[in-house]
Amino acid sequence: MKDFFRRTYSKIKADPSWSFFLAFAFLAGVSMPLARIAMALSLVFTLSSPARRRSLRVTSPTVGWLVYLALAAGVTAAMWAIDPEPGFLEPGRGFRKVAKLLWYAAIPLAVAQVDSRPRLVSTLRALVWGCALAAALVVLLNPVLAWIQLRLPTDVDLAAGTAAPAAEWLHRAAKAVGRLDDLRRWVLACGQPQTFQGALIKVGTMQAAQRLMVAVPAALCLLLEAFREPGRGRRLGAALLLLLCAAGLVLTYKRGPLMACAAVSFAVLLSRLSPSRALLAALLLALAFAGVVAAVPPVRERFAQLPEELSVRRGGRTAMWTVIVPELHREHPWGVGFRALTWKKIHYGMPALDAARDRRVRQVNRRIELNQNHMHSVPMQSFVDFGYAGLLAWLFWTMLGLRATARLARLSRRPAPGSSLPETACFAAPLAMFASLVLYGLVEYNLADSEVVLLYALAMGLTGPSLLRAAPDPG
Repeated sequence: MKDFFRRTYSKIKADPSWSFFLAFAFLAGVSMPLARIAMALSLVFTLSSPARRRSLRVTSPTVGWLVYLALAAGVTAAMWAIDPEPGFLEPGRGFRKVAKLLWYAAIPLAVAQVDSRPRLVSTLRALVWGCALAAALVVLLNPVLAWIQLRLPTDVDLAAGTAAPAAEWLHRAAKAVGRLDDLRRWVLACGQPQTFQGALIKVGTMQAAQRLMVAVPAALCLLLEAFREPGRGRRLGAALLLLLCAAGLVLTYKRGPLMACAAVSFAVLLSRLSPSRALLAALLLALAFAGVVAAVPPVRERFAQLPEELSVRRGGRTAMWTVIVPELHREHPWGVGFRALTWKKIHYGMPALDAARDRRVRQVNRRIELNQNHMHSVPMQSFVDFGYAGLLAWLFWTMLGLRATARLARLSRRPAPGSSLPETACFAAPLAMFASLVLYGLVEYNLADSEVVLLYALAMGLTGPSLLRAAPDPG
């Protein structure tokens, strides 16, 4: 054990910027606060090293980020200067939220640190291991959290003596450790479910789902990469990590991440294998997806609710996109500012152009759930925040990210000697990661989600010029 710590310390001392970057990649799949600390330390050591500092490059995804950041800061500052008082819009709060976009500084950091194929593989493995830990926590803890959410008794039940023995024990245990009030607030925030299945759905978080949505195609690329190496140990390890991440994703019970992950994984198999093997693998993937939907009741319930979600009367995404977004843009054609929108504006602040439209808006607003302050879509939110300029800035940034990641993926097609499997499948992982985030971003706002920002930045940063030169000629 002493030798292990001595070797670890020696590696960190030899290249602290790289060591902290690997820690950042691992923690990005587990803990946002710790990942930010590791990223900041890696950036400090990178800037303090002349050799690493020279590796910093302004790549095309970095340009896209800076354009979006400048637009966000400019429009939000202008709105803040015009109307600094909180109301239906809160540009002051939005201006403070612009700081979330600063964490995209991980893009140039990744460009500087990941400059070779071994470093890319190490980064992907660190990320997948971190996400696998998050998946294990989902598999092990979510049923416990669901049980707690379902069993926590109310004061009425306790006073009437109708609480079950297990519920009374839970109440006493939480009170003994001083966590009863926190537990009650958490259950209230999630909503009191009626069934264990409903509780399982509620405890699944969007952040965990998106981490695992990114991890599954990355783990799939690592598995394909492992097949070019001799021995079964690495293949078995990669397969187990893939299965664990997939199981964790299923148990978050989030439809969008599951569908985006399935689509991207299908594309990876289609592009990486020979036609016959790709067809077989795609068929097995489709059967597995259908089997999960049919066999897991919460997943089946979530997909059964999908048509209702698309109804305007339901007050969900369709209502926001077809009613709320046009009304907001008509009132604020230049945008409301970055994340300055409040749920009060969505519910009560709509302008009435005529009596019929006013009735329609109020009818929809009553059905939109409270505390919704975004449009559940990155392009729609960019349009509301900054008008047409925001939509164009998002498209520009996304196209640059897709171009950079696709360019690296295109250079990975050379098959390994004596095999139909690609020699450098890991070079397709950044495109798979970024594509899954963009796909899901069409139906959920994830561009400035604190945890997901780091995943976006990693995907776009693993495309530096040095890494492109390290890729083999596809021939």
